[in-house]
Amino acid sequence: MWPSRAETEQQAGGLGPLGRRERLATASSERTLPVAADEVWRVAGDPNHMPRWWPACERMEGVSEDAFTQVFRSKRGRTVRMDFRVVASEPPHRLVFAQELADSPFARFLGESVTEIAL
Repeated sequence: MWPSRAETEQQAGGLGPLGRRERLATASSERTLPVAADEVWRVAGDPNHMPRWWPACERMEGVSEDAFTQVFRSKRGRTVRMDFRVVASEPPHRLVFAQELADSPFARFLGESVTEIAL
């Protein structure tokens, strides 16, 4: 389980890189679909299917059991690559993956980017 917001702020001293208190943004979404869970897992649990349901994702590259690259098109029409590593996989119920931020353009904006799919 991921640390709570309070725990994360406490570990970081609650201060950002400029010595200011920063808020940690989180987002979550929940959907109820009119299909069996195994059908949902077949699509959501396999990164190869992400272009079918992940916004702006055009294709997937280098998909393996522990990593994958998502290629999407920005609003400005540029191709952007995002590398992910699988943090946890418990088929057919749970998949957790984290974006590799080091040396990426996203490192300036994100402390971490973790997605969990749970059925």
